[in-house]
Amino acid sequence: MTSSTTIRVPQEFRDRLRRISGERNSTLTDTMIAALDALRREEFFDAMARSEEALRADPSGWADYQREANEWSGDLDGSVEAE
Repeated sequence: MTSSTTIRVPQEFRDRLRRISGERNSTLTDTMIAALDALRREEFFDAMARSEEALRADPSGWADYQREANEWSGDLDGSVEAE
């Protein structure tokens, strides 16, 4: 069995969590886990987007990236443009 703990949250948060859990037909715990997982994914993809934006701002770096992506995809002649 997984150990658990109690956390203090504002009543408004608890009420929102209870409402969302009911809409999802889920437990409070499972709803919080899903919310935390969604936040982690959002942070991950935001970081990826910032990194790609920075790379695209460097023409030489972006060209290197496209060449490497083409090599990995088997498009060695570069005829398929990286998105």
